[in-house]
Amino acid sequence: MPQPNHPPKHEPSYRLNALGTLAKRGVTQLEFWCPICRRQSFRDMKMLLAKFDPATDLQMLARKARCGGCGRRGCHIQPAEPPAQGTPGYREWLRDEMNRCQAFLAEAREQL
Repeated sequence: MPQPNHPPKHEPSYRLNALGTLAKRGVTQLEFWCPICRRQSFRDMKMLLAKFDPATDLQMLARKARCGGCGRRGCHIQPAEPPAQGTPGYREWLRDEMNRCQAFLAEAREQL
C-alpha cells in the first residue's frame, strides 16, 4: 500500500546573505569595519539574531550600523573567519560546529 503524502517540514528560507542563512551555514561572528576610520569590531551571531530578524540581510544591517569610533553610519560587514586553534573561543566554536554537522548528518540519514 502506498504511503500517504506528508508535506515536508517547512523551514523558512532566507536570502543567501541573510542572518538566518549565515547562522545555518555555521557563521558564528560577523566582522564590522568602518570605511572612514578603519575601526574593526566583531559581533556574535547569536546576539545579532536576538536583536534582528533572521531575514535581515547584511546590506540592510550595514546601512544601520554605526561606527563606535567616528560615529558614522554605514559599515562594511562580512562573515568572520572562525577562531584559530589555541585562541579564545576556539573550543566553543569547534563544539558548535561538530553539533551542527551531526545534526546535518542525522537529517541526511533520514532522507536516504
